[in-house]
Amino acid sequence: MVKFHLKQANEQPYTLQVPIVVKTLESERRLIFSINQPDQEFHILTKTLPTEIVTDPDYDVFRSLTEKEIPPTWSRFLGAGQKTVVLADDEARTAVYQPLVNMLQAQGMEVKTAAEISNQDLGTGSFLFAGDSRPRRSLFADTGYRDEGFSLQVHKNPLDPGQTMVLVDSSSTSETSAVLRKLSHYGKYSSLFFKQGQIKDKQIAPSENGLRLSLLPAPPGIPTQAALDFSEIIKDLEQSRVVYAGETHTDYGDHLLQLQILQALYAKNKKNLSIGMEMFPRSSQPALDAYIAGETATEKEFIKASKYFSVWGYDYRLYRDIIGFARKNNLPIIGLNLDKKIVSQVFKEGNTDTIGEENLATIAQERDLDVPGYRERLTGVHSRHKSSPHGDTNTNSFGGFLQAQALWDETMAESITNYLQDNPEKNMLVIAGAGHVYKDSAIPLRVQRRMPEIRQSVLISDNGMDTGRVQGKQVDYLMFPRPVGLSPAPKVGVVLKEEKETETGKTDRIRIVGISPHGNGKQAGLEEQDIILRVDGTPVHDVADLKIALLDKEVGETVTLQILRERDLFPNETLEISLKLTSIQSAGMMMPPGHPKK
Repeated sequence: MVKFHLKQANEQPYTLQVPIVVKTLESERRLIFSINQPDQEFHILTKTLPTEIVTDPDYDVFRSLTEKEIPPTWSRFLGAGQKTVVLADDEARTAVYQPLVNMLQAQGMEVKTAAEISNQDLGTGSFLFAGDSRPRRSLFADTGYRDEGFSLQVHKNPLDPGQTMVLVDSSSTSETSAVLRKLSHYGKYSSLFFKQGQIKDKQIAPSENGLRLSLLPAPPGIPTQAALDFSEIIKDLEQSRVVYAGETHTDYGDHLLQLQILQALYAKNKKNLSIGMEMFPRSSQPALDAYIAGETATEKEFIKASKYFSVWGYDYRLYRDIIGFARKNNLPIIGLNLDKKIVSQVFKEGNTDTIGEENLATIAQERDLDVPGYRERLTGVHSRHKSSPHGDTNTNSFGGFLQAQALWDETMAESITNYLQDNPEKNMLVIAGAGHVYKDSAIPLRVQRRMPEIRQSVLISDNGMDTGRVQGKQVDYLMFPRPVGLSPAPKVGVVLKEEKETETGKTDRIRIVGISPHGNGKQAGLEEQDIILRVDGTPVHDVADLKIALLDKEVGETVTLQILRERDLFPNETLEISLKLTSIQSAGMMMPPGHPKK
């Protein structure tokens, strides 16, 4: 049985006949319900489980349409309240579109150059992009017709779906002029293509019919008879230029699976394998190269040089064997990511305007926010992480979240593409969060846009991820590794604050600002405001130094902390305190601010 309510929001309810369709796996029923109250409850009995209910599918009721019911069309753009025409970056190309620009300007539309449009501007109103421009590429990347002729494509504004964005491409001024008097006849279409003024293609973007509510959709499944041995899977993966091994960042079993895949692929292709890692930004590449080449003497020096604990922050032991195997076998590791401070800033500010030209140059300039299903998938993620998956923020702006995620996915895709194009003999194993490796909307799709002929394979493990997305369109293999736990990381049991040296601005020392009641700090003699100088004789200047000093320690092991205790009325004291490390999770060492959650 399906029980539902029909509500009228107007002050005085009407008497209405409302068509309802109830769908099941085997059939659908069409019914008419009469309502005359502000809120009425109805029941429908079905022979089998219902999957969806659709209200007013044929638009028999006079009502406002939902956003999902309205396709983006040329007439919708023309009827928008705030419309802006954005000229091409290339001034020489601007002349190609001038006849159209003149016509639209005569209709009252504002005309701006690309340089006059900020990223924040794009979040409000409707826009027509006359030719290629930086703002256009930041939203739609590579966007369509490259033939001779004139094309017009209407999209929903990815940052404001109630508005539209029109992408216009023309091969010549004559092609543009030839369509001016004809465009008004094609208002209901979303996509138009003309040659010499003759229409060659016209389409209306798909949209939903009626108010749809999913009830109990049939879940996807995987036929067990299709299960393959690991060796058979590796044999297939060998044929792909890029293999994505998605992970849950804190799942040690996922990382062991990645190591197994890495070693198996290396056994088959020793010379031509590389590793791409989400965990490192492009700025860490010199440190990665030096460590793999043996120019960095120790692992601890590499961790410090790569700034691992600030650029990523998860327990380094999770990736230690993968990085160690790469160094031992001279396998290049490519830092795929961008600086997470940039991602955090875009999420917080809601746009890219404040990141500066120097940082802007480090990110992918072509970004497609209009990938089908991308916004819908991220809407669910955003609702679970409104506080920010990228760091401290005071905003819940979905537009900022959407742009930040696209920056993330597109920059990693560009990093993969750049390396493979520069090294045509190389294949790559990509290690990244499972949410970044879905074939239909994440990194692989964006690599494919840049390298259309490339073969790619995606696998993730069955560890409680969003298995509703685990279908052939999203991944190639769902793996079933044995659950394996990593021993707890040892902790001092304090909360720390990094303090900077006044003249250089560099972090110079770490001060204890909180002590966990569940640890051993109080009993050992630590006090708030103490400054940690050394751990077992190793100098400590920042949180990374402390974490590196504890990297090979075990829970229960005793360490000696050298402490500076500042006094107001008496001389400062330097103390040595013995402390037994604990595994407490709630009040451990200060983590780097704002690591993204996926």
